[in-house]
Amino acid sequence: MRIDHVRIEKHPQQTVLLADCLYQDTAHEIFYAVESQFSQYLDDDSADAFVLAALIRAMAEGEDLEVNYPISSKLYYHLNTYLIPYLANVDQQLTLIKIKPLKGYNDKQYHARAVATGISCGIDSFYTVLRNLEEDVPQSSRLTHLVLNRHQHETEFSHAQLSISDKDQERLEVGQELGLIPVYVWTNVDQFINFPYEQICTFHDLSVGLSLKKLISTYYYASSFTLKDFHPTFAAAPYYDPLNSLAIQTESFQMLTHAVHEERIDKTAFLAKYPIVQQHLDVCFYEHHDGHKKNCTWCEKCVRTTMALHALGELDKFNTVFDLDLFQKDYNQRVGEVAYRAYVNKVSFDRDIMHLMRQNHKEIPLTGYAWMIRIGVQHQMDKIKAMIHYKSVQA
Repeated sequence: MRIDHVRIEKHPQQTVLLADCLYQDTAHEIFYAVESQFSQYLDDDSADAFVLAALIRAMAEGEDLEVNYPISSKLYYHLNTYLIPYLANVDQQLTLIKIKPLKGYNDKQYHARAVATGISCGIDSFYTVLRNLEEDVPQSSRLTHLVLNRHQHETEFSHAQLSISDKDQERLEVGQELGLIPVYVWTNVDQFINFPYEQICTFHDLSVGLSLKKLISTYYYASSFTLKDFHPTFAAAPYYDPLNSLAIQTESFQMLTHAVHEERIDKTAFLAKYPIVQQHLDVCFYEHHDGHKKNCTWCEKCVRTTMALHALGELDKFNTVFDLDLFQKDYNQRVGEVAYRAYVNKVSFDRDIMHLMRQNHKEIPLTGYAWMIRIGVQHQMDKIKAMIHYKSVQA
């Protein structure tokens, strides 16, 4: 696999950073497009963004990644020495490969000063944003920019239909309300890598960060897990983000995994006091649903968040984003779901919720435990059905 022809194209409304990724006798175009006022920040001096974008695909194909354009020697060394061997060891579908810099290195140190992060308006994201705007954060480390990226499915920029979704428009407005500068990036990196998003989210998002290396010096990446959850797996990138943060660095760009010590219940408690979170919190699993609030209030992520806010005594403040009538109607079942994950699956967040409910004297009805048993029985029945189906297919 080879990265070639790194270039900038200027269009009436956007400026685009592009490269060709050559494999199987085909040139696959990877692109990052920004609004024209950010054009000077696209990094066309190195192929760093494209190296990170192509890495997983190259390992899956079992091909060394040749780079026919200068790259950061620091990024090259860290990926070759640490991250690639780790990934090849933990997942059989990924092969130990080498990055080969055919055009040598570009170790230029930019005078970038921006401190950036992404934003989804979820718990981890909001915590990373708001915590890094606190007065105790040194000015040089305080957040200045938000980077939002839209997944494009087109294989070439010339065919791309560029738009900003309603959710992203709201996120842009949240950033502006907080006094941050939002940068919107359209990219087809996700389409190129072609892996489940939870496996490649860090590589996707940080390749976008590296494409803006002339702007960004520090990129805070919101951690979904604590250090004790660090896990040798490729199932989900956040499990090993502390390692990613050591590897994804150049001479003037660093990734920092943020909030690896804080439990989710503590993040939720921190955020509950902010009116902007009360108005814009978005944790729902579903992009679209039949409810009349932003969050469906009944998916697993909504249940856990509403139950955490309830245990904290803060849920009433979130009536704009959750259907509190639905929450109350199905309260016993929600207790059962959290109790099942807490006591059977041993999930730390759910255990923290149950502990806090007892501590704050929140109602834990007996019917909630009945729901816990019912859920457990249903899960066992589902396993039996799956086993019977598997055996019938094998026969």
